[in-house]
Amino acid sequence: MLYTLTYTNDGIPEGADGFTKFWFIKIRPECKRKPGHLGIIAHEQVHIQQFWLNPLWHILMYGRNKKYTIACEVEAYKMQLLYYPYSESKAGYISEDFAPSISRKTGVPAAEIVKMFGNL
Repeated sequence: MLYTLTYTNDGIPEGADGFTKFWFIKIRPECKRKPGHLGIIAHEQVHIQQFWLNPLWHILMYGRNKKYTIACEVEAYKMQLLYYPYSESKAGYISEDFAPSISRKTGVPAAEIVKMFGNL
């Protein structure tokens, strides 16, 4: 998959480590030092795949339709989890980081989002 990766703080929403629009990925420079750095890139790559599956649909639905946005984010975070150190708790990442992030985007309670991750 082709994409353009840039390390910058410009254009990345507050509280996010990365941002994707079309095939352009932006990652905060300080994330290079995080243990899950490659997971952040993998997360954003999933969003590129989602875009290319149906570009117009993705543009219209992502951020406007809660169910679609949550499904996209859960899929991307599941991929991101594959890159996190085994010594860390996956449940902790989901309940303390990923679910609250999705909740802020959609207004859906974090507890409901945690359930959508299922058993990992």
